[in-house]
Amino acid sequence: MTEMRPGGLRELSTGELVAQMSAQVSRLVRDELRLAQAELRQKGKQAIGSVQRDAQVVKEGGRREYR
Repeated sequence: MTEMRPGGLRELSTGELVAQMSAQVSRLVRDELRLAQAELRQKGKQAIGSVQRDAQVVKEGGRREYR
């Protein structure tokens, strides 16, 4: 049951609180998964660049220094 509190604020029922929490947790999980995907894409690009640099060094006979 929802009751009005002083100042016009209302008290949420347990069901309303659980619904809000469920929506917020779902949003948090989706956002965290998107962030993890973006981080993995970035790491993959860095790894590919590293492999390309290593391949170039091998191709040149190891004449370049690593940075």
